[in-house]
Amino acid sequence: MLSRIRAENKKELIGYVKLIALPYKEKLGNISREDIDQEGYPELSKEEFLNKFFSGKDVNSEVWVISFEFIPLTDNLTNTTQSDNSKTVVTSQQFNNPNKSDKISDSVSDTNSGISDNNDNEGFELSSDSNFNFGVIGSQSSPLSVSLSKIDDSYQLIENDEDLVKSIELLTNEKVLGIDTETTGLDPHLHKLRLVQIASVNNPTFLIDCFKCDVKLLQPLLLNEAVKVFHNAKFDIQFLMSKGLEINQTIFDTQLAHQLINSGKPNIKASLKAIASEYLGIELSKQERLTDWTKEELTIEQLKYSSIDAKILLPLREKLKEAIITANLSRVAKIEFDCVKAVAMMEFNGMLLDVSQWQNILEDSQKRKGELEIELQAILKEKIANSTNNKSEQLTLIANDFEFSEEINLDSPSQLKEALNKADIKCDNTNSKTLKKLLPLNPEVLKPLLEYKKLSKLISSFGDSLLKKINPITGRLHGSYWQLGSQSGRFTSSEPNLQQIPRNKESRSCFVASPNHKLVIADYSQIELRIASEVANDRTMIEAYNRGEDLHKLTASIVLNKPLDEVTKEDRQIAKSANFGLIYGASVNGFRGYAESNYGISLSESEAKTIMDNFFKSYSGLANWHKKTKSRIYNQGINETRTLSDRIRYFDNASPQQILNTPIQGTGADMVKLALGKLVSALTPFNGKARILATVHDEIILEAHESIAEDVAKILSEVMVSSGKEFLKLVPIEADSSMGDNWADK
Repeated sequence: MLSRIRAENKKELIGYVKLIALPYKEKLGNISREDIDQEGYPELSKEEFLNKFFSGKDVNSEVWVISFEFIPLTDNLTNTTQSDNSKTVVTSQQFNNPNKSDKISDSVSDTNSGISDNNDNEGFELSSDSNFNFGVIGSQSSPLSVSLSKIDDSYQLIENDEDLVKSIELLTNEKVLGIDTETTGLDPHLHKLRLVQIASVNNPTFLIDCFKCDVKLLQPLLLNEAVKVFHNAKFDIQFLMSKGLEINQTIFDTQLAHQLINSGKPNIKASLKAIASEYLGIELSKQERLTDWTKEELTIEQLKYSSIDAKILLPLREKLKEAIITANLSRVAKIEFDCVKAVAMMEFNGMLLDVSQWQNILEDSQKRKGELEIELQAILKEKIANSTNNKSEQLTLIANDFEFSEEINLDSPSQLKEALNKADIKCDNTNSKTLKKLLPLNPEVLKPLLEYKKLSKLISSFGDSLLKKINPITGRLHGSYWQLGSQSGRFTSSEPNLQQIPRNKESRSCFVASPNHKLVIADYSQIELRIASEVANDRTMIEAYNRGEDLHKLTASIVLNKPLDEVTKEDRQIAKSANFGLIYGASVNGFRGYAESNYGISLSESEAKTIMDNFFKSYSGLANWHKKTKSRIYNQGINETRTLSDRIRYFDNASPQQILNTPIQGTGADMVKLALGKLVSALTPFNGKARILATVHDEIILEAHESIAEDVAKILSEVMVSSGKEFLKLVPIEADSSMGDNWADK
């Protein structure tokens, strides 16, 4: 919006004021030193400044902050840039006049038209000098005042192709578009796209009736350089994909932005309703979401609801941009937003399951589970019978002569916990993490029990339920991926959770390539150790990687006091358990449990302690990093940590493992997401013959036609290595790719 400015006591026009950020409220007492300096009063203290311009006002009273750019009349208004004439205004007016507030609210769409976009036509490209200024001047009324008590719900329903073409012409030069969809269900393969809503600052929201219009006409608009603002973008993008539409990566996702800003904080809600309330003070009604969207004619209430959901994305983006810049999250926000399209592709493409082979695995697993149950019932009976704690007790689970009156339900945490404690295996809970720590002390019970629990999880979490999740249209499994599902920044997945598919060859071989295609798979080599070496600046590790040494072999030589040429395969396994178990600060028993459960290595307490002492003596950089990092949290009261991309995680009563885990695994997540974002464009020349299917931690899985699989494998490795190099400058990155008929062929 451009407001005219005239010379005092004169009528001639001398220039314009252009709004460059969405107005917002701020308490007087929160005005910063920087704000005062920017307004041109560096000589005044904060108290002097408030007394001069806001005398008599309560510091807790709210004022409006309005950022604008003054453009002299002689300037070219079609190509203006911010100059020394820029100012920002805080007006002390409280807008208590309800009539005035209503009038102001009606002009929100006009106000939004003045918001300038400062990201060079990128979805998110921000720097510390972005146009978010917070200066203030005196108590005179502002030339522009805005209330955000409601969002403009004006719209134009588009019901034919001719009107659609006209609306696209009006939107072509817009720099920012708010995009939302309404659908007849949640599955882009089973359900239909009902509406596409497109909001902009200079137009009513266009509601495109997908039952009546050829939505493919939107293709040029979706591929132009405008920033596309979504909430939970992957959902909308998949429905657009179902219509054969593509969208470029100039995306801003308000849901991801909010989650990124608040990572680690408790009870964070990321629905559009929740964040609209938090950032804009607007209470959205979501009742219409549950109404019938399959009918030919939608109600006025449905249309207004859909219009607001798109329009509100524009002011939300401005608020979230400001918060992201303030928290120094610009770089990682761009990584997340560029990755969104890849996530939509993974969910839309899905993975193919060999059903008959999976059923065979289930039968074998059920059989083995039954054998383990018989074995465990017998072992626990004997252990309880011989338990010193139970000699003088009346046991609820044991009848005469120490025989069980009924079987223990090994899948019941409460019954299993009671049985273990009565068998002198003291535990507070029976989750696998706890049992692994106790494994070295009780291998005869806990080793078969952990195997039982793993099989039980496979059967209950996947089993027949995995078969039921096969899409009837595509015949594939379409899991959901949550970019910020983990507080460290790692992906999580669900329905089904493909990241929890057992890593054994039998299970993974069931996930196969389509006919005439190959799965192309690559993962980072020892990426957590490489990241740890650089984060901790451990010279021993860094030099070993740069010499091309086998770090596991070097660690074996160090912790076992053996010459390198005498290290055996068994020694190397011990070293792997040390490398991966100790970088996150495991305790002696935690390390023992990790070595036993993951590598089948039994260590006495003294053996484990000796290995740990030798490990941290040689990798002193890692030891110092552990010490300093934990000191920051526990002694200095700092409640946050960051990755190499500056991804943040807030802590509340964090464990040492959590504190040390995030900078390493979070940086690994940064690399994978950066690579996924790059792969979207890297695979484009293959015209759909190469597709992104899945990611599991440091691994990416593609599917490519067999005629191009080798070329795709090379590109995958190159993209992953280049992405890793953007974070790690001191150690080399390796990402070897392989091709096969199934997931196990790597």
